[in-house]
Amino acid sequence: MTHYWVTLLAIAVAVVFIAEKIKQPYPTLLVLFGLIVGVLPIDALDEVKRYAVDDKVFQTTIILKAIFHMEGSFFGRNVC
Repeated sequence: MTHYWVTLLAIAVAVVFIAEKIKQPYPTLLVLFGLIVGVLPIDALDEVKRYAVDDKVFQTTIILKAIFHMEGSFFGRNVC
């Protein structure tokens, strides 16, 4: 499964590179790429998709996002 993650990372880096070349904001192109990958039935990515929507992975992501939600703040204190 690791090689799928590395492939997705390499494609994301390429999308950012292309966005810089055409002078477009890279988050927009990354979202479009993510939508395309998420919608297309790519058999090789089924394992990655199942992992990303796993309850523990999703909940951990949401909890970490809630804790570190503001520019480096940690429990209301600025750590920078």
